[in-house]
Amino acid sequence: MYRNAPVIEAVCEVRFSPGSPWDLAMPGLMYERLKDTYPKRKSVKQLLTKFQPQLEGPTREISLAESLRFLSDDESAFVQVAPNVISAHKAKRYEGWQSFLPQIQRVITVYQDVTQATQIQRLGLRYVNSVRIPSTTETESGPAIDLGDYYNFFPNVGPSLPQLYGPYIVGVQFPFAGGRDILKLELTAGVPETAGVNVSQLDLDYFLGAPQNVNSDGIVD
Repeated sequence: MYRNAPVIEAVCEVRFSPGSPWDLAMPGLMYERLKDTYPKRKSVKQLLTKFQPQLEGPTREISLAESLRFLSDDESAFVQVAPNVISAHKAKRYEGWQSFLPQIQRVITVYQDVTQATQIQRLGLRYVNSVRIPSTTETESGPAIDLGDYYNFFPNVGPSLPQLYGPYIVGVQFPFAGGRDILKLELTAGVPETAGVNVSQLDLDYFLGAPQNVNSDGIVD
């Protein structure tokens, strides 16, 4: 257990296969069942980018999606609802899995009760960490540390390149559960908020790699 928990957001998202029943009354029905914990609500608009392979090269499609967000009084936890998608979020003061799991179970149950959705297309659990490490070395790009002292995964800079470098982003995917699941791991340089402190963002996204390999009864497991 870290003395200062680095988690800045935990997310569990379930995407159900297209074709599940949906109408504009459903978010309101969900809100009525969740408002004791999430009394605030607001609409959220997001830009979605989708790449399509073509012979002459990939094309990019951009669309605007709108979802509804239910928030706790202090906005440290919220639920996001859209057609075929439900997600539970815990930001600020993450209190551990035993606290987050009941939140996940409740919102998924409410979503399924209202929509009758059963076929799971994607199931994911994501943790975003902001890691702050004191540094005694200062460069033009900010406080410097040897990332290899703290991470098993970090930018590999060969001996023929300068060993002091600026902002970075590296990512990799690992298969788990016989290839059924995927862990996407990303490490990105953050912006120092305090002099002498190196900041990096460690993003772990564990999700179902093959659609419909988990049934609705197996979500929690």
